Amino acid sequence: SWFEVEVFLEITGRGYRVLPQFELAGYRIDLVVEGMKGRLAVECDGDAWHGSDTYLQDMQRQRKLERCGMDFWRIRGSTFYRDPSGALDELWGSLARRGIHPSGVNTETDEIDRPVNVSNRENSQPARPETTISVPVTQSSSREHLSDHDTEVRQIALSQSDTSEVALSKEESEVQSAFQDRFRSGLDPGGSSSLHAPERGIGSAHSVQVIYRNWLPRPLPDPRNARLDEVVDGLLEIIESEGPMVAYRAYSLYARAAEVQRVGSQIRNVFNNAIRKALRSGKIVAKNEHEKRDTSYLIVRGAETSPVVLRTRGDRLFDEIPPSEIGAAIIKILREEPQLSSDALIQRLADTFELGRVTVNMRSRLLTLRHQFGNL
Repeated sequence: SWFEVEVFLEITGRGYRVLPQFELAGYRIDLVVEGMKGRLAVECDGDAWHGSDTYLQDMQRQRKLERCGMDFWRIRGSTFYRDPSGALDELWGSLARRGIHPSGVNTETDEIDRPVNVSNRENSQPARPETTISVPVTQSSSREHLSDHDTEVRQIALSQSDTSEVALSKEESEVQSAFQDRFRSGLDPGGSSSLHAPERGIGSAHSVQVIYRNWLPRPLPDPRNARLDEVVDGLLEIIESEGPMVAYRAYSLYARAAEVQRVGSQIRNVFNNAIRKALRSGKIVAKNEHEKRDTSYLIVRGAETSPVVLRTRGDRLFDEIPPSEIGAAIIKILREEPQLSSDALIQRLADTFELGRVTVNMRSRLLTLRHQFGNL
């Protein structure tokens, strides 16, 4: 379609390598952007693309291809034609997080990741190292069997490689099972020991939702020349305050406090090493909710913090909300209104997390999470 052609020209105009009508597992993908370290499918949903049946079929196709290792980013024609340049802002961040860069970019020396700015951000969804909640609230992982994903609380393998496997922790699995039992019986997921006291009067469907508690910024040592233990201490302070949280948010908060403008590959490696050291020490625990091998995607929390805490969005971007936290909201809402339609559920979730306008990517991620958590 001409819409696909225009998106193709916008992406190639930035210097990226783009493969149109890419075939995978018997399906065709509109566009696939390829780099040295990864690839990303770009689906162009034009004006003729509409209707709940068509949408569900497309999401089913997407989930199948996700299980083949393909990540997706979607763009609606109406969104693109309103603002062709701004509509693709999220895409550039998604590509950078996956190590997909324009030709000629030296990723070893050029710090090209997103600027560090986490305060008072808009409700829009600038991409991050996501889950689309194509996740689970992930950016997409294979998620047909919710129960399997939701009961897996994993401890990161203590290797030095960023592609280390994730080992299942029996103790963490028991904690998560206990959380599910409490949630099904209508109790606060954090239990009486939760570090976040519930706010009352938020509404019957969200009565366990608590106010998001931000880390109080203070100057932190520059990660480029500080001792690793100093970086560990700074990240630990942030994680204990705001966890459970996605690790790359902790990186952004630390970098901003250290007056570092961008988190490039060198600094990200320092943060990843600090996270792994904190995991080895037992000071934090992590869950691989996004099912990715990149440490920056881990959901991390203090060792004494509840695995899941349903909170307001605060200043978090949509893709900074842990998939399990959105899943908790889905379970809570559907327990009270089991017959709620997908559109109505998405609106309730948008209200719960104060998302404002729900983008195509947000909707895709929320629907994937509904399939994951809707039967718990």
